[in-house]
Amino acid sequence: MCAIAVPENTADTELPFGITIFSLSDQEGEILGTAERFLQTQSIPFAVCGLHKKGFPLESQLTELKASYKESINTAPHYRLYRLDTVPEKPGMVYDDKKGAAIAVEIYELPVVSIGAFLQQVKKPLCIGDVELSDGRIVKGFLCEEYGLTNAKEMDEPFSALDPQTKADMQLLMRQIWQEEKPTVIFVTHDIEEAVFLSSKIYVLTQRPGTVKAEVPVLLPYDRDLSLKDTEEFIKLRKKVNQLIEHESLS
Repeated sequence: MCAIAVPENTADTELPFGITIFSLSDQEGEILGTAERFLQTQSIPFAVCGLHKKGFPLESQLTELKASYKESINTAPHYRLYRLDTVPEKPGMVYDDKKGAAIAVEIYELPVVSIGAFLQQVKKPLCIGDVELSDGRIVKGFLCEEYGLTNAKEMDEPFSALDPQTKADMQLLMRQIWQEEKPTVIFVTHDIEEAVFLSSKIYVLTQRPGTVKAEVPVLLPYDRDLSLKDTEEFIKLRKKVNQLIEHESLS
């Protein structure tokens, strides 16, 4: 006799994990082929929240390995999203059960036979871990290790209480610091004009529970002064973000 054991995507937690295929001693090649064909039918759900999402540059890393998009869903409200200082820039999702929120993710079915090849493409500070979804499911997905946040910053409405002139001065100072030191900054604001002027990418959030509704690239010159706010490109972008927020407030 000869035999081979293969993993299986069973949801039954009371039964042994996997399947064992038996055959006669001179049929090793046959059961190896059967096991290979069986594994090609097995997959795991995998959660992505950044450049691996549909239509983004790294989606091909999944599709080339025969992964298929299944659904869009939110995580449980226990995560925070940071903009990482990587090339290309990537978001990093970190578990935070005290100050976390629900994050919009996409679920792909990743073939079991492709997991090894996929893991080779995962670069630090990203890692693979358990991600809790809003419906209670636990799936594998991208997370960020804590050391990856060293150069990331969160700023929660720091200029909201300033008079208009001081606020404008602080915005210019913020841009100057960013251009000189190149830190990664997450800036939280309700001021649409401020968001467009300061950022290179804007995330528009939904109402409670807060999730990422839209990601808006800010394709404006890095070298900015206050005159930029009067340009056609700036006004058009400001209106686009405003429409997203107005639609959210009316929904």
